[in-house]
Amino acid sequence: MALVELHRFYSQIEAELAASWLESEGIETMLFDAATLPAAVVTGFRLMVEEGDKQAALRLLEGKGAI
Repeated sequence: MALVELHRFYSQIEAELAASWLESEGIETMLFDAATLPAAVVTGFRLMVEEGDKQAALRLLEGKGAI
């Protein structure tokens, strides 16, 4: 399945926390652009998930108030 952008964070810490929480719930994630500091502070850190997990991941993060 293809990776899709779930959310773009402008704080690396928030992006990593969201990714960690999703992974603890069984949803695999990838964090794109984290290696491109300092540019990522401007463009954002993209939290990616499998296309089939996107809706569940959105519900989980929205429920936590993370997005």
